[in-house]
Amino acid sequence: PVVTRGTACQFFLLARDIALTLYFDPALGPVTVQVQDNALDLLSEDIRYLRDYPYGCNEQNAGRLYALLAEQQIATARQKSATQNPKTAAGAKAFLEKEIARCLKRLQDGQLADGSWGWWAGGTPNAWMTIYVLRALREAKTAGYNSPGYQNGLTWLRHETPGLPLTEQREALLFLREADVNFDCTPFFTRLDTLPRRSLYERLSHWRLQQLCGQKLSIDSLQKTLHPTTTGGLYCGDDNNHW
Repeated sequence: PVVTRGTACQFFLLARDIALTLYFDPALGPVTVQVQDNALDLLSEDIRYLRDYPYGCNEQNAGRLYALLAEQQIATARQKSATQNPKTAAGAKAFLEKEIARCLKRLQDGQLADGSWGWWAGGTPNAWMTIYVLRALREAKTAGYNSPGYQNGLTWLRHETPGLPLTEQREALLFLREADVNFDCTPFFTRLDTLPRRSLYERLSHWRLQQLCGQKLSIDSLQKTLHPTTTGGLYCGDDNNHW
């Protein structure tokens, strides 16, 4: 028989000193109790998991680049607030600089001759993957890194966008506008407005594109998607099992 193993989790937000008595079902296996005094440590743990992910297709290399850049921002903030030993900070900075450079080189090597990216180096051009990699490279450029292949990828995407399927076309247009590429949005919206927007992500993407293209939006529609977090923030989201 095949047995599927999972993880059962509970989350508690403690606003002050408190005593808790927790009970666990021994039939579920070993128990790990983890205590964090701030959300940043929890986020850093997830970032390290992404950074150290052991595989290396173009998607994973771009994801790793996102993680490294985020980890660098956190390290810089902690150094400014004097929460990190200077020697430790210097070692972490050197490590991150080296890993970011390696990641940029892997993405450069994975770029196809026409400027696009596929799932793997030498694979078939893929618009979704090209957009995903370009977003990561744009983050690197914003952080001050030279991003080889970024401009060629942007040129490929600009050229291919009119012929893409509508779902990919929306993502391509959204990135191009975020990257300050100017073009007339009107002809594209004639088709995009016919596209069903079933998920929250699809609705938010469409609204964001409308905003970037100078179209008027109803703030009420956006406000209905906002939910409070347990720590007092706001988030847009819905329950789903998509990654």
